[in-house]
Amino acid sequence: MIVDALGTSAFITSMILLIMASSRMFSQLLAFTGAITELTNLIVTLDWSPMLMLFIMMLIPFIMCMFIDQIALMMVVIPIYQPLLSTLGFDPVWFWLIMLLNVTVGGISPPFGYVIFAFQGAADRVTISEVFRAAWPFVGLFILGMIVLAIFLRW
Repeated sequence: MIVDALGTSAFITSMILLIMASSRMFSQLLAFTGAITELTNLIVTLDWSPMLMLFIMMLIPFIMCMFIDQIALMMVVIPIYQPLLSTLGFDPVWFWLIMLLNVTVGGISPPFGYVIFAFQGAADRVTISEVFRAAWPFVGLFILGMIVLAIFLRW
């Protein structure tokens, strides 16, 4: 039993390290090609309101987190979004707090919230549809919390 647990832990740890190494290579590629600078220049030339940009910057990871792991998504999104924060005038602490709530909601949101399947696997006599129905109030509360935080976002 302990040997199985150690083997599983080693496997999961190696997967996480592979994700971290891949995201580091991706961020280096973005820096080397100048893609971040070009993206920042594009955002500046669009001249959209910061609240609209915040909505767009939150919508993309929300949808992506329904399909992929939150850690993997954050490792990819951080090198892209961090330089944009100063351009848009967002406080990084406030922004990343909203982003953490956002990826949490994406992970539990139907129809593909993979965290829901883990919850259902932990419960013996509960169907997946019951778990999805039970998740909706929490999704609503998380979204309400993100809206409140966005309204009081520090500029």
